[in-house]
Amino acid sequence: MLFLLGDVQRMSAGHGVTHSEFNASATEQVKFLQIWIQPNIMGIKPSYEQKNIVQQGPLTPLVTPTGENGTLSINQDAYLSRLILQKNEVITLTTAKRIGYLHLIKGEIINARRNFSLGDAFTVEPEQAIELTATSAIEALWFDLPIVP
Repeated sequence: MLFLLGDVQRMSAGHGVTHSEFNASATEQVKFLQIWIQPNIMGIKPSYEQKNIVQQGPLTPLVTPTGENGTLSINQDAYLSRLILQKNEVITLTTAKRIGYLHLIKGEIINARRNFSLGDAFTVEPEQAIELTATSAIEALWFDLPIVP
């Protein structure tokens, strides 16, 4: 998956696909995240999706197993959402019986134990809740992942 300028791309390479990413601008820098998630089905037909998903509140789903509600689909029991908070906003993230993972793309947040800034990431254990306060405007990716035995 690739995230750029609010766009979300998903590529399932399958077998025999080659690709490369490059910055089409000679003057502007590009920043993007490329995330690899192991599929739950191997050897599938290559496929590609790209969407610009409009933020709907603080936590907006981007990728789901079935592509419901306008999200991109992925061949895995994984959910990926974009988290956006303004300065001093507070959110509590929970995971039920799954693993949570937050990757901070922009800004700074704090919880009861520590400060996090651009590029920081952490996991949230199953059935744990974590309260976060934005100390600046933030953007982050929230992963809701299965527990791997």
